[in-house]
Amino acid sequence: MDPTDAILMTIDSTGGEISGRTAIQKLIYFESLVLDINACYQPYYYGPYSGEVAGGTQSLVSLNFVKEEIDYKESRKFNSSEDWKKYSYKLSDDGKTVLQSIKEKNESNYDLIKKVVEICKRETRMDIHKLSCAAKVHYLTNNCTPAPGSLEKIQQYAECHGWQLSDDDIIEASDLIAALKAELPQI
Repeated sequence: MDPTDAILMTIDSTGGEISGRTAIQKLIYFESLVLDINACYQPYYYGPYSGEVAGGTQSLVSLNFVKEEIDYKESRKFNSSEDWKKYSYKLSDDGKTVLQSIKEKNESNYDLIKKVVEICKRETRMDIHKLSCAAKVHYLTNNCTPAPGSLEKIQQYAECHGWQLSDDDIIEASDLIAALKAELPQI
């Protein structure tokens, strides 16, 4: 499946709007576990990252299928003069038209995407930190050799990628991963 199709279906599955580039990345990461989405993931600051998903998102914005809004705010860091941006994405009318055609051709894929989004919403309330931690833990437990079997080992592997995961982060992440596996056996 083309990442742009997955992005459109993901935004629609969240209710037509999604807050944050990271949320799109993590949701499609989990969707790629049950669907053949043409997206390669590599470790990045907020967890597994796909250039194809990032590029696809920007293409959809450029084509006016997705509206991108940027909220600029002052940094929340103590003694920092940096500003930060929060991106949100919404389907445009043209995007909704294109999506309808994609959904008709990919009904079973759309149902799986809706299911992944539903589980992530229920388990994390779309909290970016929780989604990121879950994607990190899943990535580490499935891509490191030997597979980490303890909290300490996961934390050691995480540090190799510059990731900080607390015991609570890993436990909460494991809850989401377990829910996904329970309801989507193909994971």
